[in-house]
Amino acid sequence: LNLEAPTLVNGMGSAGVQQHSFLTIRSEGVYALGTEQIDGYEVYLKTTKGYKLVGSNETFEEIEVITNLGKKEVYVARVYAYNSDNEKIYSAYSEQLIIDNTLNVPTFKISNSYYTSLKLSWTHNDWMVTGYKIYRATSKSGKYSYIATVKASDVELGETLTYNDTKKTFNKTYYYKIRPYHKSEDGTTYNGSYSAIKSKKVVTPSPIVTGTYTSFLKNKITWKKVTGASGYEIYKLVNGKYVLQKTTTSLSYTE
Repeated sequence: LNLEAPTLVNGMGSAGVQQHSFLTIRSEGVYALGTEQIDGYEVYLKTTKGYKLVGSNETFEEIEVITNLGKKEVYVARVYAYNSDNEKIYSAYSEQLIIDNTLNVPTFKISNSYYTSLKLSWTHNDWMVTGYKIYRATSKSGKYSYIATVKASDVELGETLTYNDTKKTFNKTYYYKIRPYHKSEDGTTYNGSYSAIKSKKVVTPSPIVTGTYTSFLKNKITWKKVTGASGYEIYKLVNGKYVLQKTTTSLSYTE
């Protein structure tokens, strides 16, 4: 017998994380599944010690393989037939099939939401992510402590998630990283990799100007209230330098 190597495909598709992957064998050429020439096929997981048998079938073209969340795994397959002496004759291994079950790590940004608060925001980008764990430190190489979890089980892909870290020290810099996780039905939690570290200094947010106009040689500007601000300083550009014009608690200024 001269059995051709089969083709191994992921019947669940390649998008997202599959805890249960139905791997499908395709055998082409003279020897095809369902004929008397092929008696069965086997699927193997590539390990550091070689190939480990994880599934076989003599009836159907699909094998359900329980893949490991949080890992990128490599599978191969081969078909076999019995010769006249009832010995298994194997084909060569198929080309490798890679199933990437790692959770997508978010890219987040930090903004000043209040004079003692920092706001983290990111896009939910993986349907298998149950939530995100947030960690914080006071130096980049310092100890990162878990501070909160933002759940994402009912969040649509592409939606923005946020977390407000409140009661922070004014004028101090904080460092953050985020870790996605998946919680299975049996309660087991699979953690993804940490995001890149980002930092931000706690400062008073800049006011947002809402309008400017000129009337009878007078200029007026208005701005939105900044929560927590005690007052506002108005500066004017004079000879290339900003010069303080007035300190006010109002939300407008006219000169």
